[in-house]
Amino acid sequence: MKILYVTDALAIWGGTERIIVDKANYLAGHYGYDVHVVTANQGGHPVAYPLHPSVIHHDLSIRFHLQYQYGGIKRFIKSRQMYRLYEERLVTIDIY
Repeated sequence: MKILYVTDALAIWGGTERIIVDKANYLAGHYGYDVHVVTANQGGHPVAYPLHPSVIHHDLSIRFHLQYQYGGIKRFIKSRQMYRLYEERLVTIDIY
């Protein structure tokens, strides 16, 4: 079975990140499932909790937070560009 988790980032020591990593590790280690975790904003930051060696992590490196340095219509345009890039990169991930 293949399982795909999509989240913002795994760099923060928080509850959502911990649950995703725990579930991914359990499903990969205990059941041998093919587990992939996709992040959009991980960047060069390390994953806060250790991933099982068979869990595959993909980072799209979108950096959505950069849109907030702009105001008004320029922010809207940048936001649309980033979401378009997100969609393009998401469909090109090789999980099959």
